[in-house]
Amino acid sequence: QLQAELQQAKQQIQQNSDNRSVDQLEQRIQQLEIKLNQQQQTLQQLANQLPQQQAERIREWRLFEVKQTLSAAARSAIFYADAQTAIQLLDVASQQLAGIESSGALQIRQAIQEDKQALLEYQQSDATQWVVELAALKRQALSLSNKTPTDDFSIESEQATEPTNWREHLAYNWHVFMDNFFRIEKSSAPIEPVISNETITLKQQQLDLILSVAENAALKGQVELAKTKLNEASALISDIKAASPAQQRVLNKLAQLEDGIQQAAELPEVSSLSVAASQLGGRLQ
Repeated sequence: QLQAELQQAKQQIQQNSDNRSVDQLEQRIQQLEIKLNQQQQTLQQLANQLPQQQAERIREWRLFEVKQTLSAAARSAIFYADAQTAIQLLDVASQQLAGIESSGALQIRQAIQEDKQALLEYQQSDATQWVVELAALKRQALSLSNKTPTDDFSIESEQATEPTNWREHLAYNWHVFMDNFFRIEKSSAPIEPVISNETITLKQQQLDLILSVAENAALKGQVELAKTKLNEASALISDIKAASPAQQRVLNKLAQLEDGIQQAAELPEVSSLSVAASQLGGRLQ
Protein backbone atom coordinates (compact mmCIF):
# COMPACT_ATOMS: atom_id res chain seq x y z
CA GLN A 1 0.00 0.00 0.00
CA LEU A 2 2.86 2.39 0.77
CA GLN A 3 4.52 1.52 -2.53
CA ALA A 4 1.26 2.22 -4.38
CA GLU A 5 0.86 5.60 -2.66
CA LEU A 6 4.49 6.43 -3.46
CA GLN A 7 4.03 5.59 -7.13
CA GLN A 8 0.85 7.64 -7.27
CA ALA A 9 2.58 10.67 -5.72
CA LYS A 10 5.40 10.49 -8.28
CA GLN A 11 2.91 10.43 -11.12
CA GLN A 12 1.12 13.48 -9.71
CA ILE A 13 4.42 15.42 -9.65
CA GLN A 14 4.95 14.70 -13.31
CA GLN A 15 1.44 15.83 -14.16
CA ASN A 16 1.35 18.94 -11.93
CA SER A 17 3.14 22.20 -12.80
CA ASP A 18 2.16 24.13 -9.66
CA ASN A 19 5.29 24.63 -7.57
CA ARG A 20 3.35 24.65 -4.30
CA SER A 21 1.62 21.37 -5.11
CA VAL A 22 4.90 19.89 -6.23
CA ASP A 23 6.54 20.79 -2.90
CA GLN A 24 3.69 19.17 -0.98
CA LEU A 25 3.90 16.05 -3.12
CA GLU A 26 7.69 15.84 -2.61
CA GLN A 27 7.19 16.05 1.17
CA ARG A 28 4.56 13.34 0.90
CA ILE A 29 6.92 11.17 -1.16
CA GLN A 30 9.68 11.65 1.43
CA GLN A 31 7.35 10.61 4.26
CA LEU A 32 6.21 7.55 2.31
CA GLU A 33 9.81 6.54 1.59
CA ILE A 34 10.71 6.84 5.30
CA LYS A 35 7.74 4.65 6.28
CA LEU A 36 8.57 2.16 3.57
CA ASN A 37 12.17 1.90 4.76
CA GLN A 38 10.99 1.37 8.34
CA GLN A 39 8.68 -1.42 7.25
CA GLN A 40 11.41 -3.12 5.27
CA GLN A 41 13.75 -2.97 8.28
CA THR A 42 11.04 -4.45 10.52
CA LEU A 43 10.40 -7.29 8.05
CA GLN A 44 14.13 -8.00 7.86
CA GLN A 45 14.38 -8.17 11.66
CA LEU A 46 11.43 -10.59 11.83
CA ALA A 47 12.98 -12.74 9.10
CA ASN A 48 16.22 -12.85 11.09
CA GLN A 49 14.40 -13.77 14.31
CA LEU A 50 12.25 -16.53 12.78
CA PRO A 51 14.91 -19.32 12.75
CA GLN A 52 15.83 -18.51 16.35
CA GLN A 53 12.17 -18.60 17.40
CA GLN A 54 11.65 -21.91 15.61
CA ALA A 55 14.70 -23.39 17.35
CA GLU A 56 13.43 -22.13 20.71
CA ARG A 57 10.04 -23.67 20.07
CA ILE A 58 11.60 -27.01 19.18
CA ARG A 59 13.70 -26.87 22.35
CA GLU A 60 10.58 -26.23 24.42
CA TRP A 61 8.81 -29.22 22.89
CA ARG A 62 11.81 -31.46 23.60
CA LEU A 63 11.87 -30.23 27.20
CA PHE A 64 8.16 -30.99 27.41
CA GLU A 65 8.85 -34.59 26.27
CA VAL A 66 11.53 -34.82 28.97
CA LYS A 67 9.03 -33.55 31.54
CA GLN A 68 6.50 -36.23 30.51
CA THR A 69 9.13 -38.96 30.87
CA LEU A 70 10.13 -37.64 34.30
CA SER A 71 6.45 -37.63 35.32
CA ALA A 72 6.25 -41.33 34.47
CA ALA A 73 9.44 -41.94 36.49
CA ALA A 74 7.94 -40.10 39.48
CA ARG A 75 4.75 -42.21 39.30
CA SER A 76 6.79 -45.42 39.21
CA ALA A 77 8.83 -44.37 42.23
CA ILE A 78 6.17 -42.77 44.41
CA PHE A 79 2.94 -44.66 43.65
CA TYR A 80 4.32 -48.09 42.73
CA ALA A 81 7.61 -48.09 44.71
CA ASP A 82 9.23 -49.47 41.54
CA ALA A 83 12.73 -48.04 41.72
CA GLN A 84 14.05 -50.14 38.82
CA THR A 85 11.47 -48.80 36.33
CA ALA A 86 12.00 -45.27 37.61
CA ILE A 87 15.75 -45.57 36.97
CA GLN A 88 15.14 -46.81 33.42
CA LEU A 89 12.81 -43.88 32.72
CA LEU A 90 15.41 -41.45 34.07
CA ASP A 91 17.89 -42.90 31.57
CA VAL A 92 15.37 -42.29 28.77
CA ALA A 93 14.91 -38.67 29.90
CA SER A 94 18.68 -38.19 29.94
CA GLN A 95 18.87 -39.45 26.34
CA GLN A 96 16.08 -37.07 25.32
CA LEU A 97 18.16 -34.17 26.65
CA ALA A 98 21.08 -35.04 24.36
CA GLY A 99 21.83 -32.19 21.97
CA ILE A 100 20.02 -29.50 23.95
CA GLU A 101 22.75 -27.05 24.84
CA SER A 102 21.37 -24.74 27.50
CA SER A 103 21.84 -24.04 31.18
CA GLY A 104 18.32 -25.32 31.87
CA ALA A 105 19.02 -28.66 30.19
CA LEU A 106 22.25 -28.94 32.17
CA GLN A 107 20.36 -28.38 35.44
CA ILE A 108 17.83 -31.07 34.53
CA ARG A 109 20.60 -33.52 33.61
CA GLN A 110 22.34 -32.93 36.94
CA ALA A 111 19.06 -33.43 38.82
CA ILE A 112 18.48 -36.71 36.93
CA GLN A 113 21.88 -38.02 38.01
CA GLU A 114 21.10 -37.14 41.63
CA ASP A 115 17.73 -38.90 41.41
CA LYS A 116 19.33 -42.03 39.93
CA GLN A 117 21.89 -42.16 42.72
CA ALA A 118 19.18 -41.77 45.38
CA LEU A 119 17.07 -44.54 43.82
CA LEU A 120 20.08 -46.86 43.59
CA GLU A 121 20.81 -46.30 47.27
CA TYR A 122 17.17 -47.00 48.08
CA GLN A 123 17.33 -50.29 46.15
CA GLN A 124 20.34 -51.36 48.18
CA SER A 125 18.83 -50.50 51.57
CA ASP A 126 18.52 -53.24 54.21
CA ALA A 127 14.80 -52.65 54.59
CA THR A 128 14.19 -53.47 50.94
CA GLN A 129 16.08 -56.75 51.32
CA TRP A 130 14.05 -57.47 54.47
CA VAL A 131 10.81 -57.08 52.52
CA VAL A 132 12.10 -59.38 49.78
CA GLU A 133 12.88 -62.06 52.36
CA LEU A 134 9.46 -61.68 53.95
CA ALA A 135 7.74 -62.00 50.56
CA ALA A 136 9.57 -65.28 49.94
CA LEU A 137 8.70 -66.51 53.45
CA LYS A 138 5.04 -65.64 52.90
CA ARG A 139 4.90 -67.98 49.92
CA GLN A 140 6.44 -70.75 52.03
CA ALA A 141 4.02 -70.15 54.90
CA LEU A 142 0.94 -70.25 52.67
CA SER A 143 2.11 -73.50 51.07
CA LEU A 144 2.46 -75.36 54.40
CA SER A 145 0.10 -78.27 55.00
CA ASN A 146 -3.04 -77.39 56.93
CA LYS A 147 -4.14 -79.16 60.09
CA THR A 148 -6.72 -81.91 59.90
CA PRO A 149 -8.91 -83.23 62.77
CA THR A 150 -6.91 -85.79 64.79
CA ASP A 151 -9.89 -87.30 66.64
CA ASP A 152 -13.08 -88.66 65.12
CA PHE A 153 -15.93 -88.51 67.61
CA SER A 154 -18.41 -89.99 65.16
CA ILE A 155 -17.19 -93.59 65.62
CA GLU A 156 -19.89 -95.62 67.18
CA SER A 157 -19.28 -98.04 70.04
CA GLU A 158 -18.43 -101.48 68.80
CA GLN A 159 -19.50 -104.63 70.55
CA ALA A 160 -16.56 -106.93 71.28
CA THR A 161 -18.64 -110.04 70.66
CA GLU A 162 -22.04 -110.62 69.18
CA PRO A 163 -24.81 -110.76 71.82
CA THR A 164 -25.82 -114.34 72.48
CA ASN A 165 -28.95 -113.76 74.54
CA TRP A 166 -31.63 -111.17 75.07
CA ARG A 167 -29.87 -109.63 78.12
CA GLU A 168 -26.63 -108.91 76.22
CA HIS A 169 -28.63 -107.62 73.26
CA LEU A 170 -30.58 -105.25 75.49
CA ALA A 171 -27.39 -104.01 77.17
CA TYR A 172 -25.75 -103.39 73.79
CA ASN A 173 -28.71 -101.37 72.49
CA TRP A 174 -28.82 -99.38 75.73
CA HIS A 175 -25.14 -98.35 75.41
CA VAL A 176 -25.62 -97.34 71.77
CA PHE A 177 -28.66 -95.30 72.76
CA MET A 178 -26.76 -93.47 75.51
CA ASP A 179 -23.74 -92.80 73.27
CA ASN A 180 -26.00 -90.91 70.87
CA PHE A 181 -26.53 -88.30 73.61
CA PHE A 182 -23.14 -87.91 75.27
CA ARG A 183 -19.94 -89.73 76.07
CA ILE A 184 -17.26 -88.97 78.63
CA GLU A 185 -13.71 -90.05 77.92
CA LYS A 186 -10.55 -89.33 79.86
CA SER A 187 -7.60 -87.99 77.89
CA SER A 188 -4.15 -86.85 78.96
CA ALA A 189 -3.35 -85.17 75.60
CA PRO A 190 -4.21 -81.47 75.07
CA ILE A 191 -7.59 -80.94 73.48
CA GLU A 192 -7.42 -79.58 69.96
CA PRO A 193 -10.55 -78.07 68.43
CA VAL A 194 -11.80 -79.57 65.20
CA ILE A 195 -11.34 -76.93 62.44
CA SER A 196 -13.62 -76.96 59.45
CA ASN A 197 -12.35 -76.54 55.91
CA GLU A 198 -14.17 -73.21 55.61
CA THR A 199 -12.43 -71.90 58.73
CA ILE A 200 -9.04 -72.98 57.42
CA THR A 201 -9.69 -71.22 54.10
CA LEU A 202 -10.62 -67.99 55.86
CA LYS A 203 -7.61 -68.15 58.17
CA GLN A 204 -5.36 -68.84 55.18
CA GLN A 205 -6.60 -65.62 53.57
CA GLN A 206 -6.14 -63.82 56.88
CA LEU A 207 -2.52 -65.02 57.03
CA ASP A 208 -1.89 -63.71 53.51
CA LEU A 209 -3.35 -60.32 54.47
CA ILE A 210 -1.39 -60.06 57.73
CA LEU A 211 1.94 -60.71 56.02
CA SER A 212 1.09 -58.23 53.25
CA VAL A 213 0.36 -55.58 55.89
CA ALA A 214 3.73 -56.34 57.50
CA GLU A 215 5.49 -55.79 54.14
CA ASN A 216 3.72 -52.48 53.55
CA ALA A 217 4.40 -51.32 57.10
CA ALA A 218 8.12 -52.05 56.72
CA LEU A 219 8.29 -50.07 53.47
CA LYS A 220 6.62 -47.12 55.18
CA GLY A 221 8.95 -47.28 58.16
CA GLN A 222 6.23 -48.47 60.59
CA VAL A 223 8.48 -50.89 62.43
CA GLU A 224 6.23 -51.56 65.43
CA LEU A 225 3.23 -52.35 63.24
CA ALA A 226 5.34 -54.75 61.18
CA LYS A 227 6.51 -56.54 64.34
CA THR A 228 2.93 -56.83 65.60
CA LYS A 229 1.79 -58.39 62.34
CA LEU A 230 4.68 -60.86 62.39
CA ASN A 231 3.57 -61.98 65.87
CA GLU A 232 0.01 -62.44 64.63
CA ALA A 233 1.26 -64.42 61.63
CA SER A 234 3.29 -66.76 63.87
CA ALA A 235 0.26 -67.45 66.07
CA LEU A 236 -1.93 -68.08 63.04
CA ILE A 237 0.57 -70.48 61.49
CA SER A 238 0.70 -72.46 64.74
CA ASP A 239 -3.10 -72.49 64.76
CA ILE A 240 -3.88 -73.75 61.26
CA LYS A 241 -0.69 -75.35 59.92
CA ALA A 242 0.27 -78.91 60.75
CA ALA A 243 3.36 -79.38 62.90
CA SER A 244 6.33 -80.29 60.73
CA PRO A 245 10.00 -79.37 60.23
CA ALA A 246 8.93 -76.99 57.44
CA GLN A 247 6.48 -75.25 59.77
CA GLN A 248 9.18 -74.86 62.41
CA ARG A 249 11.59 -73.38 59.86
CA VAL A 250 9.00 -70.82 58.84
CA LEU A 251 8.34 -69.88 62.48
CA ASN A 252 12.07 -69.56 63.17
CA LYS A 253 12.54 -67.36 60.11
CA LEU A 254 9.65 -65.13 61.18
CA ALA A 255 11.31 -64.70 64.57
CA GLN A 256 14.59 -63.77 62.85
CA LEU A 257 12.86 -61.22 60.64
CA GLU A 258 11.13 -59.73 63.66
CA ASP A 259 14.49 -59.27 65.38
CA GLY A 260 16.20 -57.95 62.24
CA ILE A 261 13.62 -55.49 60.96
CA GLN A 262 15.02 -52.01 60.41
CA GLN A 263 13.65 -48.64 59.50
CA ALA A 264 12.98 -48.67 55.77
CA ALA A 265 14.86 -46.17 53.67
CA GLU A 266 12.56 -43.34 52.69
CA LEU A 267 11.56 -43.54 49.04
CA PRO A 268 13.28 -40.59 47.30
CA GLU A 269 11.35 -38.08 45.24
CA VAL A 270 12.15 -37.43 41.58
CA SER A 271 13.38 -33.85 42.01
CA SER A 272 14.35 -33.54 38.34
CA LEU A 273 10.64 -33.34 37.50
CA SER A 274 10.26 -30.03 39.37
CA VAL A 275 13.45 -28.73 37.72
CA ALA A 276 12.07 -29.53 34.24
CA ALA A 277 8.73 -27.93 35.09
CA SER A 278 10.47 -24.76 36.26
CA GLN A 279 12.45 -24.61 33.00
CA LEU A 280 9.26 -24.73 30.99
CA GLY A 281 7.80 -21.98 33.15
CA GLY A 282 4.21 -23.13 32.66
CA ARG A 283 4.45 -23.19 28.86
CA LEU A 284 3.09 -26.05 26.73
CA GLN A 285 0.64 -26.98 29.47
